Amino acid sequence: MKKRLLTFATIIVFILAICAFNYKWICYRFYPFDRITGEYEISVNGKEIDAVDEYYEYEIGERIRLENNTENFKIKGGAYGNYTIGFVLKDDTLYQLTRDEKFIGYGDVDLSIDYFNTNWWHISSLDMEFDIVEENGEWYVCCDVQLKEPTEDFKIITSNTSRKIKLDEIKKSVLSIGP
Repeated sequence: MKKRLLTFATIIVFILAICAFNYKWICYRFYPFDRITGEYEISVNGKEIDAVDEYYEYEIGERIRLENNTENFKIKGGAYGNYTIGFVLKDDTLYQLTRDEKFIGYGDVDLSIDYFNTNWWHISSLDMEFDIVEENGEWYVCCDVQLKEPTEDFKIITSNTSRKIKLDEIKKSVLSIGP
């Protein structure tokens, strides 16, 4: 009986020692929560917009609506590959906020980013800001994205990406993030 108890205790101590030295590896591999999370803010000339339809798309699949009550989003995700995270402004929203007749019958505006997840075990955080501004009679989208993700040695790195593009030139993705 003592041999069994000693053997069991030795195995438990061995497992705990392995876990103690590899806790980050275990944490990232067996993380049960949402792997891609973040916050977003969309504004027109400094006025924040709440009326958007949020979605994400993995690879070239179907759009999946993000069910959020706030300006946060969560995607179970985690698979290796490309994620498109988007926000659709309905056609009349821009006209109501700007009173610019250019936006009468303009159509929906799809503000989105492409995030390439390089490892299935990444736990990533994206903070996105989209600001639609008028400059010299032209409308632009200024996009700023801050990405936090782990490296291979589990250190968290932060990278910022910004871009300014004419609103008329937006087709789908405003910005690509990742390698």
